Amino acid sequence: MEFEIVTERALTLWELAGRMHGAAVHLPIGGILVLLSHEVINILGWLRLDTRLSLWLTLGSFVPAIATGLLRAQELDSDALIEASVHRNVMILAFTLVCVAGLVRWRSQWYGTYVAILLVALVVLSAGGHLGAEMIHGHEFFTTK
Repeated sequence: MEFEIVTERALTLWELAGRMHGAAVHLPIGGILVLLSHEVINILGWLRLDTRLSLWLTLGSFVPAIATGLLRAQELDSDALIEASVHRNVMILAFTLVCVAGLVRWRSQWYGTYVAILLVALVVLSAGGHLGAEMIHGHEFFTTK
């Protein structure tokens, strides 16, 4: 009878936090969708909503996504780092667009520009999410069974 020696170790707190990236990435998507929904309600005139809180929550929602992504990237092998770098840069662009949208909203009366920048941020964020999903599920996850 042979016995195997198990050499697995428990995850560190940082590794565990990095593994939460899959859940945390949905926060910015939801934040932008809620913010845009509030703005559509304002545009249609159904209610007059103060969207400052929604904007701040959307900006804040990027923090756990970025933090867990950076922690998760430390566990990747060198082959995956190039794809992860592109994914990271696209997501930073999305965050930057939301920041710019907030500045436009706060500093000017260019309401249409603000909403347009949010829509572009949503598209960029979706593209970045697709890149992240490809890293996890493979490059043909969306087109094959």
